[in-house]
Amino acid sequence: MIDSMAGRMAESLKRANPERTASVAVMRFSLILLLNALATVALCLAIGWATGRLAETAVVLAGFVVLRFFSGGFHLKSSDACVVFSTAIISALPHLSVPDWTMRLTIASAALAALLAPTKVENQIQVSEGHKPWFKLISVLIVCTNFAIGSESLAKAFFVQALLLIPMRRR
Repeated sequence: MIDSMAGRMAESLKRANPERTASVAVMRFSLILLLNALATVALCLAIGWATGRLAETAVVLAGFVVLRFFSGGFHLKSSDACVVFSTAIISALPHLSVPDWTMRLTIASAALAALLAPTKVENQIQVSEGHKPWFKLISVLIVCTNFAIGSESLAKAFFVQALLLIPMRRR
């Protein structure tokens, strides 16, 4: 759905101004990223609002997105599947209570980020090999901020994102 909508939008933009626009493929790719992000944010916040967990959902969403930008991680092949998976995970986390595990999850997340980040970050942005150690350091520092904050919501978000750094075998 998102892919076809982005394709139609890109073709429409190209027809409207053929000389001053990028190729349809480039615009389509950019629009897929934008629509994917907008759909996920809107759905997560709507679910958070509907379930009375808007603030926690916003914290989980922000923590997940910021860490994911620097650490990368597993990607689904379909934009629609990505929206559904991301929305389900991010919307479920505020409803899971693990108060005694906040620091343990933060430690595990920091360890996974130190070992595995960045993973497939080039699927999101262009980054040179020389900058990857900085992305690793930033990922670990982002997670380590939760030692000072002590947020259960951030601990859950960071842990799930850190799990997505683990290499998945495709059959």
